[in-house]
Amino acid sequence: MNKVERETGDMSESELNEKTKLPLGLVVACIGAFLGGALWINNSLNKIDNRLASMEARVSDRWTESDMRIWTMQLRMDNPNLKIPERVKQ
Repeated sequence: MNKVERETGDMSESELNEKTKLPLGLVVACIGAFLGGALWINNSLNKIDNRLASMEARVSDRWTESDMRIWTMQLRMDNPNLKIPERVKQ
């Protein structure tokens, strides 16, 4: 700083003093708010992703018609005394 700047109280742009506390605090608060929001959104999206994965797993566990026929034949062979009706056509 030169003599004129010291006498008039001017500061350089990189100097921290009483005048820079509010803007610096505002920047820190904004960054904190953005980080908090990002974490909240990330948590919400992870919950949605987990629910979707659970639904996809339940849907993919469905039996096909051929799976049911194989199971019925196996049941008949393993239990000859059990009366199992034939497939009813609609």
